[in-house]
Amino acid sequence: MEPQVKEEWQKGGKSPNPTGRPKGTGKPVSKLRQPLNQLLKIVPKCVEVIEAVQSGKGEYTKEQTDMSKWVIQSVVTLTRAATADEESRKTPEIESDDNKDKETVRPKFTTEIIK
Repeated sequence: MEPQVKEEWQKGGKSPNPTGRPKGTGKPVSKLRQPLNQLLKIVPKCVEVIEAVQSGKGEYTKEQTDMSKWVIQSVVTLTRAATADEESRKTPEIESDDNKDKETVRPKFTTEIIK
């Protein structure tokens, strides 16, 4: 029996995986990413407002300054929340011996010693 020789795939040639990746096997994306991306579009303007107020050159109102600070703080918060949501979706599912229902295993932190 001769070993099979794999042909090198070349760009523009026939795909070695014609069916592609199965749906739902990609990286999970949080629903929080959409509002986060919208906020990220206006961050440069917010930074500009804050820098102008700090240097004393800008004529921005207190409301504009406060809103700029809020946007930047919200980006940080939404980024953390979206990342945590995506990580929680990656956890494996196992079958419980008690009721044979699938339950999600979530990592948790504890200071107890497990024996």
